[in-house]
Amino acid sequence: MFNKIFQLAALVFFVLSILAACSEKSGITDNNKKEVADNKRKAEIVYASAKDINDMNPHLYKGSMPAQGMVYESLVENTADGIKPLLAESWEVSEDGKIYTFHLRENVKFHDGEPFNAEAVKKNIEAVQNNSEKHSWIKLSSKIESVNAVDEYTVNLVLSESYYPTLVELSMTRPYVFISPKDFKDGETKDGVEGFNGTGPYTLTEHKTDEFAIFEANENYWGGSPKIKKLRLKFSQQEKRPF
Repeated sequence: MFNKIFQLAALVFFVLSILAACSEKSGITDNNKKEVADNKRKAEIVYASAKDINDMNPHLYKGSMPAQGMVYESLVENTADGIKPLLAESWEVSEDGKIYTFHLRENVKFHDGEPFNAEAVKKNIEAVQNNSEKHSWIKLSSKIESVNAVDEYTVNLVLSESYYPTLVELSMTRPYVFISPKDFKDGETKDGVEGFNGTGPYTLTEHKTDEFAIFEANENYWGGSPKIKKLRLKFSQQEKRPF
């Protein structure tokens, strides 16, 4: 589920490897192994980024994709082994290829406590579709006819025609990801949002433009609380050269 933020994963693995090596050299005993493990879980990663995370509205394109990938999630994810479940646990496709029925993961909440359910999926996809000109580059946006909440955790996505890459395009970091409906402005996201509450493993807790951004672990994450508790990005603006 973290394939969208593989840059961070590599960095986390490197740091934890160093911590493990140091532990072995210092002769850690059974009595303090738990303390070392607790310290690892509480670890904070600090790293420099050449660019600010910018606008984190997941239905637009100005924000940092790795940062958005930590905060927001899609129905499915595209892995080396093919399309896998994410916020949708399973799905079926009608014989004519026009209707995708998604069975959503239950007991998932947005960072602000709002429930993730069929209505939230419907509102988010409709918000994307209501800004169709912005998303004309993605063919799926021209194929979606309607989104229907069948029950609390079942959604039908109805297409105008069969479109084979549907699941691949739904798996992308944006725009078909989900933000709390409470963050919408007048029921839409095309003119900005009131907050950045997704369902992902990290929440954006502080951001100072061109200086830093802090992401903290979502302790209520459906996939389990992340071991790295805080990610601090420091933005290093590269000096422009005359050549």
